Amino acid sequence: MERQRRNTKKYSFRQPDLKELRNLTSYVLDPLGFKARFGKLLPLLTTQVDEGLMSVLVQFYDPLYHCFTFPDFQLLPTLEEYAYLVGIPILDQLSFSGLESIPTSQEIADMLHIDESLVGAHMTTKGGIQGLPSEFLIAQATVYGKAMSEDAFEAIFVLLIYELVLFPNIDKFVDVNAIRIFSTLNPVPTLLGDTYFSLHMRNAKGGGAIVCCLPLLYKWFISHLPQTIAFKENKGCLRWSTRLMSLTNDDTSWYNRVYDGVQIIDSCGEFSNVPLLGTCGGINYNPVLARRQLGFPLKDKPNNILLEGVFFQEGKDPQGLKARMVRAWRKIHRKGRKELGPKNCIALEPYTAWVRKRVSEYLMPYEYPKPTPLIVVGPSTLPNPGIKEKDALIEFLEHRVIDDPNDAWTSLLPQSSRFWKRKYDRLSKEKEDMEAAYEREVKRLHASYLPVFCFRPLVLWSNSVLFIYFEDKLTHQYYTRANSARLMDHLEQENRELKEEVARLSALMESFLAAQSQSSPTPSTPPQRTVISEIISSTVPAASAHFVSTAMPAGFPWGMPPNFMPEGPAPTFASMPASSPVLAVPPPVVHTMPRVDDTIYHSEPFEGPDVYEKMDAMNDQFLELRKELKTLRGNDLFGKSAADLCLVPNVKIPVKFKVPDFEKYKGNTCPLSHLVMYARKMSSQTDNDQLLIHYFQDSLSGAALRWYMGLDNATIRSFNDLGEAFCSGVFVTL
Repeated sequence: MERQRRNTKKYSFRQPDLKELRNLTSYVLDPLGFKARFGKLLPLLTTQVDEGLMSVLVQFYDPLYHCFTFPDFQLLPTLEEYAYLVGIPILDQLSFSGLESIPTSQEIADMLHIDESLVGAHMTTKGGIQGLPSEFLIAQATVYGKAMSEDAFEAIFVLLIYELVLFPNIDKFVDVNAIRIFSTLNPVPTLLGDTYFSLHMRNAKGGGAIVCCLPLLYKWFISHLPQTIAFKENKGCLRWSTRLMSLTNDDTSWYNRVYDGVQIIDSCGEFSNVPLLGTCGGINYNPVLARRQLGFPLKDKPNNILLEGVFFQEGKDPQGLKARMVRAWRKIHRKGRKELGPKNCIALEPYTAWVRKRVSEYLMPYEYPKPTPLIVVGPSTLPNPGIKEKDALIEFLEHRVIDDPNDAWTSLLPQSSRFWKRKYDRLSKEKEDMEAAYEREVKRLHASYLPVFCFRPLVLWSNSVLFIYFEDKLTHQYYTRANSARLMDHLEQENRELKEEVARLSALMESFLAAQSQSSPTPSTPPQRTVISEIISSTVPAASAHFVSTAMPAGFPWGMPPNFMPEGPAPTFASMPASSPVLAVPPPVVHTMPRVDDTIYHSEPFEGPDVYEKMDAMNDQFLELRKELKTLRGNDLFGKSAADLCLVPNVKIPVKFKVPDFEKYKGNTCPLSHLVMYARKMSSQTDNDQLLIHYFQDSLSGAALRWYMGLDNATIRSFNDLGEAFCSGVFVTL
């Protein structure tokens, strides 16, 4: 039996033409400085809104709770999320109430750095409200932009963005409400108020044009959509209605760690929730329903008292709600971890059951999908089978965890945990296989090319080298989802090292074989020598030795004590069945190549009285060699110590210090402006030159980063030295 659904409504969106406004961005001399002063306004100009997606989204608006209600979860834009997306903090005051006095022509002229007579001449009334034509302000901004008058240009340019992008009330017209909000530089509460007011108003009217900052609402919603490859690619070409109806509580991207230290505005004054005043009226929203979006749990169904809804239109306020809202914003109530508990970003069954009950009452606007879900938890998060190169896989993993491999919300996703576990197991198996292959290769080469009397000590030496090589690598790493990305990188790096080591060893033996074939021709008459051998039983193949003169490459055998050279030619073995034991011919051993200066190592019978004592002595020598090899892994392994390689050795990082997010310097802006931006981001550490120098590399990319890596710690002793070198030397690199 098909479930019932409610009828959809026809909505449209007011989207002003921003072409001329985008052209003005070429006059912005310092984009980073502009962002620091006015927020993330420039990205809003270039945001390509998917109007089809937004038309489907508004169908899910729930007028009872002022949120978007989906089959088993709810979403709603919050003050904190809007503040982050637009890059402007929320001040502890109401930015706009409509009760402020209308600014005079002189006040507007002073605000925009233009002549008062020009403002007075162009001031007009449109739609019952005073303002200035956008064409006039665009022309003025162009004049000041060409004249490189930064203050005047930015003031006019930002005002145009406020009116045409943030508060698009009247086409091609900048009204006094936008000017009032611009004067406070606190637009977030009014932005959110306009969004909720327009959604609620159009829903009550049964459709129509939604007037709000559409790019901001779009950016907010897509930040909560699934980040899986399958959902983004949409290979089935499904409609947005089907895709959104298929979303579940587990698919949604709930939490961004940028909100870790944020205190939530939970209520204001006498209101149990947060009242919002827009440019056309007032409404409230319910932060209690959005706690999961900010990392806090939703344990139970919310109290109905906390969900009390208020709404009024400008000029139709018989209850005096506007005055009450203005008073309420004088007393803001914030809550954080202390009041709301740990940030585990979960929703328990009582809350989910409450949402499902609301869905059964209000109904969904679209049909439910077929039993096969759109987003398959687990397998859909695996990389595309066509991705075989490690670099492509690494890139996929970086996108999967959104630039932060230790992201708390990523570790909470159920499909992510299974994905990491499979990746970890596969790479661990690959590592074990490569280690086994490496050891087999070493043993095979020893058995094929080394003389019999030095085989055992060299096996011991090989094991020592392998122990040193893998000693640190085999330390157990406890598997946690927060450490998954780091474990992946660590395993892949070890696998690459193993491959390089096997390739190096193979190349070394090939060179040995080449040297053997060139410098050691087989003599017509082999030298006469007594060979000591013993066959234990008839089932063991007899070994008959045929000796050839062998010239070893320089340094052979590798890793043995100085001047060590095994005497005599290398034996070549052939296996044949034997029916009876063969008696061993007693010594003496004849040396075919006289040695004067070198130490002579005589071959002894394997069953001689003191052979094992000598082997133990050689074993002790190899243990000493292992210690020396481990010592070589220290400061002098590469000819330089770590202190020589570091630009700022022994840098001290405060315990609770958190590295800010830097915009990477790419060479297309002024280096001095980049330094200013970096210094402001690190303003809490201005007395710590070592820390400033060390983290400066995190703000660079490309050629600028290569320039940084080429610096010498002998010349860079303070942050001032680094700044002077950066401003004077980075252009040469770029």
